[in-house]
Amino acid sequence: MMSNIKAWAHPFQVSGETYASWDQQAPEDRDFTYWCLETGRLSEGQYLNWAREHYGLATLEPEFFQTSPDLILWSRVAVEGNWHEWLLPVGEWEGIVFVACVEPPQNSDWSFPVRFVLAPASGLRVAWQALQQHSQPAITLGDEPAVPTAKLVVEPSTPTPPKKPPPGAPADGNASIPTARLVMDKEEDKTQEDLFPQLPPEKEVAPPSLEGLDPSVLTKLGIKAGDENSGKIDLRVSPNGGTPEILKGMPSVGEDQAPETDEPHGFTLSKSLNKYLMKEQTGSD
Repeated sequence: MMSNIKAWAHPFQVSGETYASWDQQAPEDRDFTYWCLETGRLSEGQYLNWAREHYGLATLEPEFFQTSPDLILWSRVAVEGNWHEWLLPVGEWEGIVFVACVEPPQNSDWSFPVRFVLAPASGLRVAWQALQQHSQPAITLGDEPAVPTAKLVVEPSTPTPPKKPPPGAPADGNASIPTARLVMDKEEDKTQEDLFPQLPPEKEVAPPSLEGLDPSVLTKLGIKAGDENSGKIDLRVSPNGGTPEILKGMPSVGEDQAPETDEPHGFTLSKSLNKYLMKEQTGSD
């Protein structure tokens, strides 16, 4: 590795002795620049400022990796690229896959057009862990094995010949005592309905009665004391066919609430990825 000294060694005043020491400590299966960043040997902020100018690439802000990863894109390209923790897809725009990295690879062979963007090592690690969790096979309904149940079986002990009791002792002093054992019920598999039987339907609740209330209270509720149904309140309709006075300001029964507007799923470049791209150099940490 010493024959290919990284371009950042001289700008960050890393001596040849220090560089050689880092090179020996770094794992062979890990990108050297990424390892220097994740172990704190290089400052993320200072390195990204230098790399943005050196490579002429935009940089993703750390806040970008606080959003959900693009699982749809990952499901399409997961097996089509040599992805690593330091090199992974983060978005797509007009057929171009944006690949986040700490430095662009020197040699790359892709079956689709790509564009590289710089990213902090800490953010790449978070995104990689999330994508790896998504890659694990999911358990679908119906795949679960049958849940075995247990039942308590009481069995008498094996009878033994009675011994002659000593003088003064009860005749059944050595009688066998029934024992119990826990066995698995394998006669039939219990279904979810067997384990959780359906509860009986709830009884219909009668409308609340207002008999005996002060007439002034009934007046405030819009009920005349002489009405035929003055002792009850019907919360379903009002005299004029609209919402009852006592329920104004509350959502009607069965009325759907306004749906919440969620951001599009995953990294959408037009609204999410492009928002977190920094194209101009900022101050160092």
